[in-house]
Amino acid sequence: MSRLSKIKLISVSLAVLISLSVLLAGCSYLTETVQDDASLLGAVSPSPSPPPVIRVPTGPAKNSLFGLAYSASSLKNPILTKNRFNLEIASLVYEGLFYVDSGFVARSQLCESYQAFGERYVFLIRGGVLFSDGSELNAKDAAYSLELARSPESLYASRLKDVKEIRATGEYTLEVTLDAPRAGFPLLLDIPLIKDGSAQDEFPPGTGPYSFLGEGQEAHLAARTNWWRGEKLPESRIELVDNAGPDALIYEFETARVSCVTADMTASEPIVFSGDFETWDYPTTTMQFIGFNARKQALSSALVRQAVSLSIDRDGICSRVMSRHASEAPLPCSPFAQSYDSALARTASYAPSKAAELLRQAGAVDADEDGALELIIGKKSYPLSFDMLTNAENSYKVSAARIIADRLRAMGIAVNLRELKWNDMEAALAAGDFDLYYGEVSLTADFDVSELISRYGAMNYGGFYSAELEEKLEKYMAAEGFLQSGAREEFYSAFLEQAPIAPVLFKSGSLLTVRGLIKNPSPTKQNIFRDFEKWEIG
Repeated sequence: MSRLSKIKLISVSLAVLISLSVLLAGCSYLTETVQDDASLLGAVSPSPSPPPVIRVPTGPAKNSLFGLAYSASSLKNPILTKNRFNLEIASLVYEGLFYVDSGFVARSQLCESYQAFGERYVFLIRGGVLFSDGSELNAKDAAYSLELARSPESLYASRLKDVKEIRATGEYTLEVTLDAPRAGFPLLLDIPLIKDGSAQDEFPPGTGPYSFLGEGQEAHLAARTNWWRGEKLPESRIELVDNAGPDALIYEFETARVSCVTADMTASEPIVFSGDFETWDYPTTTMQFIGFNARKQALSSALVRQAVSLSIDRDGICSRVMSRHASEAPLPCSPFAQSYDSALARTASYAPSKAAELLRQAGAVDADEDGALELIIGKKSYPLSFDMLTNAENSYKVSAARIIADRLRAMGIAVNLRELKWNDMEAALAAGDFDLYYGEVSLTADFDVSELISRYGAMNYGGFYSAELEEKLEKYMAAEGFLQSGAREEFYSAFLEQAPIAPVLFKSGSLLTVRGLIKNPSPTKQNIFRDFEKWEIG
């Protein structure tokens, strides 16, 4: 069964309710990501891996007070917890088969190599990796962790929805079967691995550089001496500060008891820190875009949708509204991603004169010379007048939507901007009571937009459908080496021509650190402590 065929089996009403919890969300702390790299491909060896090797870090790690916020009352299980702070800390304690770098490329971590046989993937688990309790990681642990991640209680369940079967076929060999080939599947496998059977443990054993020790006020992370990578770590002990809410977090950060925090600077209700700190931005997969109601006569024209897209001053929105905590992107892919096509994107950048020409080609004229355009289709005239929705509870989205509405008005398109509370916007989207809307969604790291543009996609509120575009998307997502594939260019070209949505920007996340305390952080969307061993602290 193909991926798109599977979508048809989903109850649309239920899917809408589920997807609305993500669309336009003020924050995106709980979303996931991973990426693929051709260099990871390799033969899967049937022979056993070598026995465990304990590597001891060279040189002593200093002992200083470096603190992080966490929640003592929330789950610490990295697969089941929904607590933001515990999720962030988890990347110091747990590791996945792959990790995702800042260019949205999957890099090998606990997976030594893998092979893809159509919809079947075979992963060779790295040998000699020990959990914090001294036991060795094997394929059963990996299978157990991924099965747990598929459960409805897990934040990772949606990214594994196409998985049919997971099984350990050898001590170090893991086999995963999907409904259909998906070249970017390794991009979804930065899911933390825990020991087989440890889901109910308060602190499940992990393979990362630190382990949990102590309880209550004495809880902390301790550097491991048997971490498989054997790197020297910047701190031997990391204090865990139980977070009691936003006000407490602000106090703990401003008094330097908590050394660093993450922030969504353009959230609906961002936490405002007033102390002296440094900001380190990192790219995310959170896309803001204009959605079209393709059921409306005027917006059923691809030329009109293209014109709207070309009228968006993306750079102006990123600079004046988002304060550069975002990057412009006319393609449904982060401009930081290896799969982004910069040359093609330049052809779709802000171009009001080109937009006006497309409107003329579509049959738009000011027939009565009142300054407003009408779309002439056959013998009928349709006013180019759009109702546009945006979430009134997020001032950044309101400002961006206002800029876009003003640009459309300048071209002769009447826009009625409706700034609605979230619940009212939910209802309007579900009912199709809109022409345009300013939306936000967090994509997976392979930038799969099928739910937004496929016929039965859960977030395709405007009813767009193009069999050709669906075919090109499915071909692209299934192509081997898809990051550099010709299928990618074919899909992106068709996407710009059809304009099912108009991407505006991709947001950045921010790591805030006490000024002067930390040098060389390299946070990523899924791991703010990426390359922690290279951090300079103090």
